[in-house]
Amino acid sequence: MSQKIHSLGVVQTPYGQAEVKVTRYPSGGALAVFLECDDGEPLATFSVNLGPYGVPTAPGEFCAKTYGENADLVQPLLASGWFEVTPRSANSGHVLVPIWRLRDAETTLPWLH
Repeated sequence: MSQKIHSLGVVQTPYGQAEVKVTRYPSGGALAVFLECDDGEPLATFSVNLGPYGVPTAPGEFCAKTYGENADLVQPLLASGWFEVTPRSANSGHVLVPIWRLRDAETTLPWLH
């Protein structure tokens, strides 16, 4: 993950409280979203870096890993109000990965643009 990391705040997940953070992937610069437990331990990486594989995203958008172990995190993250689902998605292997958008990214995280 890159050097600029921004905390959006804390959400309640099925696994306890987690801090939601955003940064950029070093390879390709796509938006990276991850969650950390109260003690700083990683809980989940909620984004997939598909930019290097030709999947375009607009500023403030990211490929959301909503499947597998992250399925239980979808509802808490959407309920936070920080994210919205776009109508677009991308193929990644055998799964269809939805593209999400960080709401108000241009004002919340001006360094994303």
